[in-house]
Amino acid sequence: MTVAGTSFNTLVQLDPIYATFNPSETDLARISQAAAGGAVGAEILLSGDSRRRLHGKLSFLDNSVDRATGTITARVVVDNPQRNVLSGQYVRVRLHVGDMDDALLVPQAAVGSSQIGKFVYVVGSDNKAEQRYVSLGASDGDLVVVTKGVKEGDEVIVGNLQRLGPGTLVQARPVEQAGS
Repeated sequence: MTVAGTSFNTLVQLDPIYATFNPSETDLARISQAAAGGAVGAEILLSGDSRRRLHGKLSFLDNSVDRATGTITARVVVDNPQRNVLSGQYVRVRLHVGDMDDALLVPQAAVGSSQIGKFVYVVGSDNKAEQRYVSLGASDGDLVVVTKGVKEGDEVIVGNLQRLGPGTLVQARPVEQAGS
């Protein structure tokens, strides 16, 4: 409401709160397919935080693509009873558009990058490092899904990647998995 052109008051709803975001048009088919199957769940993560904070549902998906950016406008509604998220705050939004049964996850710290693409090192025959180019999928915290390039049972090398090269002699030391 304005009085003589001056802002008088601004109303902000904090619970529930809406998070507007812009997924790529390449994600539109997966999001639409998930929405056709029912409510699409969402997770809101505060900027700089890797833990899931708040849960909500997709409430709006625009019917046009922004030609300048190749994105669509979407919005989720999230219960925010403790007011953890404030209006205007930056958040990350993750939509639950499907499940990946038997997904192979590796630590993001194990993934290297070159002009050819993303790679990991695995312990090969004779305890020598072997470089494998990989295709990556979604990430979950410090882990990332590998869709191609390694298989179950491969020993992925984590740490000191800058000192490794194909054929480098390595000594495998298993690490404890979180929650083990």
